[in-house]
Amino acid sequence: MPYIAFPKLDGRYPAAYETPPVLPPDIFAAAGYALQYSGAYHHVIAHVASRPARPALQVEVTPEFIAEARATAAAWRLFNPLEHYSSKKPKIFADWIGGRDGEPLRRLHQAWTAVWKHAGAVPIFSEYKSSTPPPPWWSEALFLFIAADEAARNMGFAEYSQIEQASPTGQQPWFFAPVNEIFFDIARRATEKPSTKSSAARGGAPFLQHSPISSFSGASQDVVCVLPKARTAAVGCTLRSLSHHLALLPPRSIARAGWLPYLLSEAPPDERHMNLLLIPFPYTIPASAFQPQPGYAGEGAKRWGFFNLEQTWLKRVSTATLVDFVKQLAAAAKTEADVVHGIVFPELALDEDTWDQLCESLPQALPDLEFIIAGVSGDGSRHGNFVSVAAFQRSAGPGSTGDDRSQKIGFLSKREKHHRWTLDRDEVLSYGLEGRLSPSILWSEDIDLLSRRVDFAVVRQSSVISAMICEDLARVDPCQELIRAIGSSIIFALLMDAPQLKARWPARYATVLAEDPGCAVLTLTSRGLMTRQHQIGKYRSKGPMDRVIALWRDDDRTDPIEISCPSEAQAVRLTLSGVPVVDRTLDGREDRSAVAWRYANHVSVRLDHVEENFRDVLGEDDLAVRREDPDK
Repeated sequence: MPYIAFPKLDGRYPAAYETPPVLPPDIFAAAGYALQYSGAYHHVIAHVASRPARPALQVEVTPEFIAEARATAAAWRLFNPLEHYSSKKPKIFADWIGGRDGEPLRRLHQAWTAVWKHAGAVPIFSEYKSSTPPPPWWSEALFLFIAADEAARNMGFAEYSQIEQASPTGQQPWFFAPVNEIFFDIARRATEKPSTKSSAARGGAPFLQHSPISSFSGASQDVVCVLPKARTAAVGCTLRSLSHHLALLPPRSIARAGWLPYLLSEAPPDERHMNLLLIPFPYTIPASAFQPQPGYAGEGAKRWGFFNLEQTWLKRVSTATLVDFVKQLAAAAKTEADVVHGIVFPELALDEDTWDQLCESLPQALPDLEFIIAGVSGDGSRHGNFVSVAAFQRSAGPGSTGDDRSQKIGFLSKREKHHRWTLDRDEVLSYGLEGRLSPSILWSEDIDLLSRRVDFAVVRQSSVISAMICEDLARVDPCQELIRAIGSSIIFALLMDAPQLKARWPARYATVLAEDPGCAVLTLTSRGLMTRQHQIGKYRSKGPMDRVIALWRDDDRTDPIEISCPSEAQAVRLTLSGVPVVDRTLDGREDRSAVAWRYANHVSVRLDHVEENFRDVLGEDDLAVRREDPDK
């Protein structure tokens, strides 16, 4: 078997892996790698007493097997192996864990030895007859995998006080302390030195712009990565169906995942409900926003070229006006709701300066705001198509108090789109762009695709959110593997698209993720292109409810919910409810800490005197459509 390349001890790797790692994510990485690449995981089956026994290449998991793994995990959370470990004399640890004093973890040592010492020279994959018993090391690797997964319960979701209260023994798992120390050091440095250019001068919340945590394991990230997870797939037979608390991810060269932890020193909000403000800005997108680039490639009907998308909607409105517009929408949304928890904009709605201003201003105006998600056209160093997520948390740094709700840290994540938007003949004609983009050429968005990364932010007690951009939702590439493995509670897919109708492509791909691994999916588009289609007669709205800006799909319904924002409204308040669910692994283990987010209701949000106060925000096309109905 190949090495997973854990950190070296005294300049060398542990002798043929005779000494096991001490952290659960490390053993999870090694055992998961062996189960994945041997194919052993798809031979795992839960024991059913009434099922007739038969010779088969299967690893049958009995209740006794699970109980033993859980008992080992419980001991692992209490006994600190580092107290019996020396990098100069690693044999001391091996002797301790295999001896009388280390008896609580002896089973862990036995399983590790069986896999990496006794079977270490065996090829990781071999073909076996279906009627032959499985090699003994398969069940031992599975034991390591389950024990590590159970030991890592809650890792990455809550800091010390939460774990201490939640633990049956009242004692924090020893390996949470170094992890939390790293997280809090990040928070402390962010509080002491705000990293946004103007937040300190304006009195805004300090922001932390850093690379999210890419792996909780010390294994080489060129081989495998490990992060926490939120949902376990209820269907299919995959390695991700075998764990509740940790996710085995591909090497960073394939695709990278980033984890933004929750750092509050007090209890995070529960999953009772969540109010989201969906703002379908821009409301007007003129044809002049689509700019063809010189030249093209190919011949005849196979010609293709590039186009740029210019944010003309931002040139006609000041940043201060747009910030005021959003604040007023939030105030209007709260007339029949307690708070606004999250604000979401579509693809390419904002530029970097506007994004920064909103992130600095809104947490002060909305103390309970938890996150903002938006499509942005820059990342500070280059122009492109990005999704930005700001997760706001009460500061755990010096000087913060439990009553001071204004002291927050904003954890920022920004990553680029993974696939170029391509406009074919039908789309060019559908949006009325033939005067600028020749219908005989296939037009691709002129952006660079330099990295593939998906970031996951912890919100509430047990929930994880992630964001995608348009084509990212539709393409089955390595980033989808990350999302399925971690199991986002809610996926936000930002688009610049036509109406989000049930019959169109976003609904199809949202359904796939809702079924496996059980994610809730919200697609959101700006209103500009559907306004344009209405004006040119390609898709004329028959009524106000035709303005379907968003689509919601969760694991509890087969029929997606269309969310309309009529032309007389400027936003939608979407209310979700958190529902406890029971996730079950292939081996039969249940997890009752998982939460699924379900649709509750949505209502339009409308500002009074919007034409007088925010004419430039709406744009001429949107204003023209509003004038078609004298009652608006």
